[in-house]
Amino acid sequence: MKQYTANLLFRIGETNIENLSFKKLRIIFLMAIRDFKKENLTLEELLWFTSKLVQMPQDDDDKETEKLKEIIYGCSEIGFYLHRIPEVDVDGKITFSFLLETMEYYQKNKKLLE
Repeated sequence: MKQYTANLLFRIGETNIENLSFKKLRIIFLMAIRDFKKENLTLEELLWFTSKLVQMPQDDDDKETEKLKEIIYGCSEIGFYLHRIPEVDVDGKITFSFLLETMEYYQKNKKLLE
């Protein structure tokens, strides 16, 4: 995963995952989802990657930044709930809702990758 992360950072012109701007954080997140959708990244790898992104501080606390942080957090939590069905998420609704929110965010923003 270190090589994958380094490759994504290279593609957005960065060398360090820490302190990415909002724009670059959003792009790198969308790139990872696209790779997952193209089956170039497993779900576990996507979840590992987003668990790193969720730790990224953002100085801007506007509505758009908060939404991105919420989606990244939800995506990173999928693994927790997925591995704990049925003890925590009896019918899988929480897991599915996080996955659905992630994919909806991707659909709304994928044009930024063009």
